[in-house]
Amino acid sequence: MDSFFFNIQMKNLTISEKLYINVKTQFLENNVLVQEARKTNVLVAVSGGADSMILLHLVNRLANELEFNVFAITINHNIREEKESLADVLLVKDFCNKLK
Repeated sequence: MDSFFFNIQMKNLTISEKLYINVKTQFLENNVLVQEARKTNVLVAVSGGADSMILLHLVNRLANELEFNVFAITINHNIREEKESLADVLLVKDFCNKLK
């Protein structure tokens, strides 16, 4: 695909879609990752912060397309106040329940 044509198409996409296309392209360029991921399980460590939640969302989208299973893990280290730590755990749990 011509890069100029690709850039024109990318202008009409949301930031989320652009990010997904970039992650998917990089993932597909790594044949070892693709071969290992297909028909298997991928574990994503999720803290509840924005970066790990986005990572989980993107990996889940890839899993739906490339047919692999995604599991999320979050660990409460009890370093912060109990309410704050529990809120992160519940946020991750609720987010996972909403994913397809």
